[in-house]
Amino acid sequence: MVHKSFSRRHFLQGATLFSASVATSVLTSSRTGATIGDEYSQAVVIGSGYGGAVAALRLGQAGIQTLVLERGRRWEIPSQNNQDVFATYRKPDGRGAWLSSTTLFGDSVDTYTGVLETLREYGANPLCGAGVGGGSLVNNAGVVVPKSRYVFYQVFPRSIDYDELVDVYFNRVRKILEPSPIPADVLATK
Repeated sequence: MVHKSFSRRHFLQGATLFSASVATSVLTSSRTGATIGDEYSQAVVIGSGYGGAVAALRLGQAGIQTLVLERGRRWEIPSQNNQDVFATYRKPDGRGAWLSSTTLFGDSVDTYTGVLETLREYGANPLCGAGVGGGSLVNNAGVVVPKSRYVFYQVFPRSIDYDELVDVYFNRVRKILEPSPIPADVLATK
């Protein structure tokens, strides 16, 4: 049965129930923690995206042994100049879609455990990162605005005002997040 209305509350309730059922099916609870086979962890974090990564960091800083579960792969980026790690908009392939034969834009690709899952639910198409890093893996498409207007309009429709986006909204984001390039020594580590 398809529901005619779908609220944010229903989505969050469903996501919570789904997460709880996954955790219950994977983990055997004990009074003081969880065990997976012979492994033991005091806490389990599902997902390595923004929320999961910060939660795991804080738990670890508090001295709590924490296990992070992630459904996707770890994408290796060997150097700052390597642009062949992910699929591109102009030449999409299976790396751009999570177990789907089509990309977000409808291009046919080989089915692969790629970096982005597109859900088509209730008239909305939420995008979910799949891999170590979660949604941060795919934010270059939607958060980091290209310096070139030409490049921007290769991806986004002309109905978006590039100048307003950069001058007003992106500057607000920059002030809050204080972004910076990944340091070369961090990028060079495994």
